[in-house]
Amino acid sequence: MDMIHTDTPTHPGSQSPAAQESSPAPPRVPFRTLTRRELGILQMFAEGMSNKRIAQSLGIAPETVKSHAKNIFIKMASRTRAQAAARARAIGILYDEG
Repeated sequence: MDMIHTDTPTHPGSQSPAAQESSPAPPRVPFRTLTRRELGILQMFAEGMSNKRIAQSLGIAPETVKSHAKNIFIKMASRTRAQAAARARAIGILYDEG
């Protein structure tokens, strides 16, 4: 299954200040992972589509959309569609069309 990683930087840990200055940027590690389906549904949320319309568009049941929505909210640490979309834009995994 294809996954999309939402990243947050790791902390360099206990390196000395000199080591931190000379070392490359700290590696980025997955914070939460969205499936391609979840990312697609998140994009549809951002476009203002209803669960029913998303379900029709994807050929799935509205309850399946709700299940994906719950996963998206957990993974994006959000409570609303708008908040999830805003966070996805902020970390660079969702872009406005235009």
